[in-house]
Amino acid sequence: KGLNAFATGLRSGNPKNMVALFAPNAVLQPTVANKISDTPAELEEYFTSFLKLSPRPQVNERYTRQLDDNTILDAGIWTFDLTRDGK
Repeated sequence: KGLNAFATGLRSGNPKNMVALFAPNAVLQPTVANKISDTPAELEEYFTSFLKLSPRPQVNERYTRQLDDNTILDAGIWTFDLTRDGK
């Protein structure tokens, strides 16, 4: 579910949909920023900018762990194709 939900969130273009996929105390090492995001507000700020680049993900390595009935840890190395200035 994690990867599909993440891809759906990216396609939605709505940063709030992306933030909803993360635990309230999540830490995100961003793809196109030089600042770690570790609050819901910082995640939303990051995804507001990131989604404007029409990201298309490719998963290079993925590690998932079910922590409890409602929580999955989904980590790995992803590559994104991005669009800037129409290219």
